[in-house]
Amino acid sequence: MCSRSLGSSERLAAAITAQSQLEAAAGRLARTIADLQTFARPAPPLPGEADIGAAIGRAIRATAHVIEPRARLIADVTSLVPRVKIDESRLDEVLVNLLVNAADAIAPGNAEASSVSITTRHDGEHVVIEVRDTGRGMSPENVKRAFEPFSTTAEGARSGLGLAICHGIVGSVGGSLDVESQPDRGSIFRMRLPVVTGPARVVAAAPSPRKPGARILTIDDEARILESMKVTLRGHDVITTLDARDAVAMLDRGERFDVIVCDMMMPHMNGMAFYEHVLVSHPESARRIVFLTGGALSPRQTAFLSAIQNVVLYKPCPLATMRATIEQVRAIK
Repeated sequence: MCSRSLGSSERLAAAITAQSQLEAAAGRLARTIADLQTFARPAPPLPGEADIGAAIGRAIRATAHVIEPRARLIADVTSLVPRVKIDESRLDEVLVNLLVNAADAIAPGNAEASSVSITTRHDGEHVVIEVRDTGRGMSPENVKRAFEPFSTTAEGARSGLGLAICHGIVGSVGGSLDVESQPDRGSIFRMRLPVVTGPARVVAAAPSPRKPGARILTIDDEARILESMKVTLRGHDVITTLDARDAVAMLDRGERFDVIVCDMMMPHMNGMAFYEHVLVSHPESARRIVFLTGGALSPRQTAFLSAIQNVVLYKPCPLATMRATIEQVRAIK
């Protein structure tokens, strides 16, 4: 039996495949490290109140591009539930995680036959939010471990820390998060949050001035990502573009931004080429660029991100992390 040696084109193809696998693994590792840092050094509970309906609306808009290829989204959100004791950004983060988790449990390709639903109800001193899916479900053993760090049944690049972090956020405000699930029958994640009690909040006679929103330019070749960013960065002046060349034109016209959030992988002009142009033509803006990536990078791009001092965030980026990054970058003098 004779064997044949690989030709140069086959060796090149094999090398490219191996490199892609390494890059994907590196991206997964980077996201795991970021999640682990959040889990190991959890932010202290923030005082605040949240409007459940508004928070669910933001979360739905931010995750629609994930859910729609897999399931119908059903929302039954009553306007009668009271405000709850949790910081709005933390509630947004939990809701987005739960909706993405529900979508992950459903295989794409048959959206009409599958569903993700979110419902609310007022139950005494708590508001109950339920996120249901018709996905693959979990075994009794996986249900017991659902909120343990690194426990995940999701396919792809999930770190297994998202639900553990959500569990900690909800618990820190006196709430609870639990799950019911059966194999092939879907899952129900049930969150209970304490309601705001006592008299209505009184606005101070001389409130401290609210910090104005930042002017943020967001560059990504996916329109749904840009729409999600507008939701994530509410309160800021967010300008979006699908093409980095348009962003270059804005800077050339004299427009200035407090922060520029730029995807790495784009046609026409990728993130690295955009940075190199800005560094030459508008150096004062180059350090305000925050790179957003899914992790699948070429060796040159990986070396580039390692060499620069700019912040690099990995998709999907937690809402609290994105907002903290915006504040960090806008403070640059």
